[in-house]
Amino acid sequence: MKRFIISLLLIISISTFAQKKVLDHADVELWSTIKDEAISPDGNFVVYNLQHENSDSHLILKNAKGLTEFEYGRASNGHFSYDSKFLLFTIKPWKDSLDNMQRRKVKKEKLPKDSLGIYNTITKQLVKLPNLKSYSLPEKWSGYVAYYSEEFKENKTTLTDSSNSKKETKQKPKKVGKKNGYHLIVRNLMTQSQDTFKFSTQYTFSKKGKRLSFATTGDDNESNSEIFVLNLETNSFKSIHSAKKAKYDQLQFSETGERLGFIADLDTTKIQLRPNELYIWEDGKDEAKKLLDNNSAPKGYLVSSDGK
Repeated sequence: MKRFIISLLLIISISTFAQKKVLDHADVELWSTIKDEAISPDGNFVVYNLQHENSDSHLILKNAKGLTEFEYGRASNGHFSYDSKFLLFTIKPWKDSLDNMQRRKVKKEKLPKDSLGIYNTITKQLVKLPNLKSYSLPEKWSGYVAYYSEEFKENKTTLTDSSNSKKETKQKPKKVGKKNGYHLIVRNLMTQSQDTFKFSTQYTFSKKGKRLSFATTGDDNESNSEIFVLNLETNSFKSIHSAKKAKYDQLQFSETGERLGFIADLDTTKIQLRPNELYIWEDGKDEAKKLLDNNSAPKGYLVSSDGK
């Protein structure tokens, strides 16, 4: 009897194993993966990316009842504003189109760029802004978004010499990029008004206090590098440091936004040991004050541009 049962179990096992389908690449491509899930601060919404293998990501917004409020193909990186009134996300070019262009060796600058999607969870209105590089939202307050633009088109200007000759020379334009910086756009989410600050190398929101600070290399090749503090409550801003070809790093607000620290490298030579300086600005002051440099630092220490 025992032999019969063992033989029967063995037959069933072999039969079951023979019926199992072997997974292939087509099966794997049907799988979906949930990525970058986030809950809105008020707890009423959940956003996530539905990602298929080698295909466009799909962004889905659901309400607390599990119903789909909004979805968008080829979208990802969804973040809620602090008041939960807005969902912001990145819209990518269609993957097939981008792959085809890359196979044809289309130049990088001519490839389609990302866009910024802004969805109003109250009015259900969607706004799309082109040429997105990256974006950021304040952590503990709402109403604004700041983002870098890949391109900025404007009318070309020419310079005419003082003698009334017809000869004109074109002014060499300053190019957007990692060295010169990108155009920083600060947008009011409610009114949809926005300001553009050219050639910004970095920026940061205060955790509280509704302030934003950014560094810029100047509007043209002859301008000074500067650091600005923008007060978004009063819609005013001021330059707190300026120097020719200065390099700035590690802009960091205090939690209230009333103080700002940053690193400045004012040396234009290629010396290997960089003479970095630590500056601090306080609310109410017109300029930032140097707090520390490599000469005044404690023995054995240097001011670093890599640490916060």
